[in-house]
Parts: sequence; C-alpha cells; structure tokens
Amino acid sequence: MLNLLPLLQNAPSLRRIVSVAAATCEGAIDTDNMAADGFALFQRRNQIASMATLLLEEVARRAPTVALVHTVPGIVQSGITRDARGLQLVVMIAISRLLGPLVQTPPADCGETHLFVATSSRYPPGEGSAAAGVPLAGNVAVARGSDGKTGSGVYTVDNKGESAPAKVEKLLATFREDGTAKKVWDYVASDFERITGGEVAA
Repeated sequence: MLNLLPLLQNAPSLRRIVSVAAATCEGAIDTDNMAADGFALFQRRNQIASMATLLLEEVARRAPTVALVHTVPGIVQSGITRDARGLQLVVMIAISRLLGPLVQTPPADCGETHLFVATSSRYPPGEGSAAAGVPLAGNVAVARGSDGKTGSGVYTVDNKGESAPAKVEKLLATFREDGTAKKVWDYVASDFERITGGEVAA
C-alpha cells in the first residue's frame, strides 16, 4: 500500500484501497504476542482484524485523500478447506453442509458487495471529494468511519457493507489512546524491514 500511495494520491478520480480480511471482528490485542502465536482461532482472528484496521488508519494519516476500507466477505463457499485433512476435513464438511445454507454469503452477493465498497461514494476519503466514487442514490448515506465519524476516510464494514458496531469503534479508540496503535505500526514496520531489508517510512 505504501509503495502504491503516490500513484493513488495522483489518481484523477477514484482513490481507494480495499482490504478483504476480518472487518467488524476487531478484538483485544496482546502487545506481547503481536504474531498471535498459540492463540485460539477466534482470538487470533480478532487480534489480526484490529491490527489490520489500525494499520489502515495509519496509511490514511499519511494519505488523507485516499479512502481505505477493511471488509469481511462473510462465509463464502470457496477452496478454504483444500488443505484440511482427516477429522478436520470431516468436521468442516459436516458443518458446511449443515449450517452453510443458513450462514453462507452467496459468491455473487459477495462480489456485488465488494464492487460497491470499492467504487461507491458511501466510503469517501477523509479529505477531498474529487475521489469519492460513484454518487449515492436513493436513501443511501455516507458510512461511519472506524473512528465513529461519518465519512472520516477509514471504514470497517461487514459482509453487507455496513459499518462496524459502536463497541468496535470504542475498542479502536482505546487502542489509539493507550498507544497500542503505534505499537502495532512499529511491530509491522519492523517486520517488513526485517523481511525486505528496506526501510518503511516513519
């Protein structure tokens, strides 16, 4: 994202980054175990979701004319079970067949939602309206950002494109206030520097 920011900031119209992960599932962050080693599945997901949103907020601070959206596709039938083996595979198939029709997001719906999220002016950047996207129609309103403010430039949205609940916004606010957000950025930046040998701009 950082490497692409100069190009995005110079784009004549739509300037947006969409990160498809686990939006609206943000949860506690263990700053002594940022890699979430040994965590249970949902604990890991919730920590990584929080870290992803906080990283997008830092990118937005550097490029306020670019909108950033963290999304979750929902439970979509895909090849996610391809590496499962033995009992794990049997359990996943059983759960998928029993509960799938009740909780799955059809692939076409997932695609439509993400196309909307990627192009609609419902998710404008924090600054400037030239790159807001396709104009809104009907009674569709500009979304609340991850900071709880309408149209603030960073959004964490569910599989229907709706903003995260207030409890997620409050949790993210706590991370900004207590220094966790900076710790997340420093951890990820140092990891990228270690892996690539290049420096991540402060």
